[in-house]
Amino acid sequence: MKRLILLLTFALLLFSAAPADAQSPVVRAVLFYSPFCSHCHKVINEDIPPLSQQYNQEVVWTHVAEAPGEETSEIPPLVALEGDAFQILFVNTVTPLGSELFANAIETYAIPDPVGVPTLIVGDQYMIGSADIPAQFPAIISDGLAGGGIDWPDIPGLAENVALLTPLEEQPVEGPEPETAAPDPQDLAEENLAAPAEPTRTDDPPATDNPGPIQFDRDELSVRERVLLDPVGNVLSIFILIGMALSVIGVAARWRSSAGQITETGLSWYSLALILVGMGVAAYLSFVETSGTDAICGPVGDCNTVQQSEYALLFGVIPIGVLGLFGYAGLMIAWFIAGVQARTQSNLAKLAFFLFALAGTLFSIYLTFLEPFVIGATCMWCLSSAVIMTALTILSVDPARAAFLELQASKS
Repeated sequence: MKRLILLLTFALLLFSAAPADAQSPVVRAVLFYSPFCSHCHKVINEDIPPLSQQYNQEVVWTHVAEAPGEETSEIPPLVALEGDAFQILFVNTVTPLGSELFANAIETYAIPDPVGVPTLIVGDQYMIGSADIPAQFPAIISDGLAGGGIDWPDIPGLAENVALLTPLEEQPVEGPEPETAAPDPQDLAEENLAAPAEPTRTDDPPATDNPGPIQFDRDELSVRERVLLDPVGNVLSIFILIGMALSVIGVAARWRSSAGQITETGLSWYSLALILVGMGVAAYLSFVETSGTDAICGPVGDCNTVQQSEYALLFGVIPIGVLGLFGYAGLMIAWFIAGVQARTQSNLAKLAFFLFALAGTLFSIYLTFLEPFVIGATCMWCLSSAVIMTALTILSVDPARAAFLELQASKS
């Protein structure tokens, strides 16, 4: 009897342990992001989907929504991609819940300042930025699966909210469906004979290709949201845009207020130095745009987003950097011609220099306007060229005005 009881107990333990042994390892991670962060867009749109497609056979999207009437974001505070091997929880830090969890994570993991998003936490490791996350995360997933899986990070408040995750389903269309009359069988037969049957699609993407509910489309963002995608760079570009507009107004006032005075001035050597710097900037942008390589952006701005936008090409064909290179070359030619002894040629060159610089400034104003308000990112190289072109316009207004009045006087 005792032997039978022992056998039954052993069998019970064996069967109860079988599901745990058969369960596949899972790696779970948490990504803190902001809807207004362009680097977050890159990680969510470009880096996470391939990892899900590589490791997951099945995917379920779940979420924790904000209370009705208290919504602070169109995107829920928590959205989870729950796959059979790889799972990631997206935490929207612009919501109160997401901000609270982010603060808890910073304190728990002693993340040093400055702390920004995207921040990814998996196991006892954290990664910050759109460069470190795709560089380190794939190897962590692979090692984690080989080592038996990685559970959710130990962040205060996280486990309680993960338990509240519910499936994210598409909202049904409100209102009754319009009633339609039943088709006549004879009409259907005639229609089938008239039109060949469409082939059955066999190239539908698998479920793991589903990008999920937090994909970002810049075209759907408001102007404020686009500015907030790159707040420091875009605010700087707005200030420069205002300065350029005021400079053009000042140049016009300078031309009109001194229209009766002829001053013997030539194009300064400062103008030549600015042209050489501008040519260097334009040459680098031309290389980036024509070769497709990433630009060196520095700590402010997001120049690669600008260079990869449709506005980096004029009429969809001419790279803006190449156009600027030709513009600076024309300014250099005009500068050298303005220094020759022939009076008429020199005056025409001074006037042409001013008109080239003014046209370049106006075009730069247009491009600078696009960066914060349309593209949602700022290119510091582009801003540098815009400032240089504006300075050339200011430096050349007096010589051009004097040359214009002298040409008028010679005709009378």
